[in-house]
Amino acid sequence: MRTLTPEILKWFSEGEEDAKRLINLKWEIKEANGVYYLSNEKVPFALLLSSDDGTVQLMADTGIETAVLELRERLSIYRTLLIINRRVDLVKFMLDGLNENVFARVDLEKTTLTKDIMDEALNVLLSALYYAIKALKMEEQFSAMILERIAMMIEDMEKEGKSRDEIKTYLVTKAGIDDAEAGKLIDEVLGAKNGGKESESMYR
Repeated sequence: MRTLTPEILKWFSEGEEDAKRLINLKWEIKEANGVYYLSNEKVPFALLLSSDDGTVQLMADTGIETAVLELRERLSIYRTLLIINRRVDLVKFMLDGLNENVFARVDLEKTTLTKDIMDEALNVLLSALYYAIKALKMEEQFSAMILERIAMMIEDMEKEGKSRDEIKTYLVTKAGIDDAEAGKLIDEVLGAKNGGKESESMYR
């Protein structure tokens, strides 16, 4: 296993707590055996970064332990994750660790990796986790903080000039969020313009 370049670690270490982009948050970084553990109080999952000769692996540990579950419940989770893996682009769900925790993972090519691509990977990872948590019916445990970050991502995409259709396509094709759910999220964040009247944001 190869260590990450100082440049990549710098992206995560020199941020600000109130940053709008995930990559620009100030992350606490710890290293063990070539794996870097990233944490920030605004993100409800522990993130892991590692590297080999050609790729950088970005993973999120949901903390959902499957080894301790009854067989029927465990098989139900496995089935759900396999279905999600077929639907979600870029992100794959897997089990890892002694307790067979549920992880989400994105593999990034080193030769083309930039700060913007890493930020997109963080956004896609978080969006896919929202979809998975919803599918596993664990919304109450995780949803609020994930939704807050997705809301900020949607607002940022609008500021960059992306249309509602482009934002919706991103949420559906990259993160696997259901078409109707993606539309609902966008309307709640940006305001449904019906007759010129803005609906309240979910966070106001």
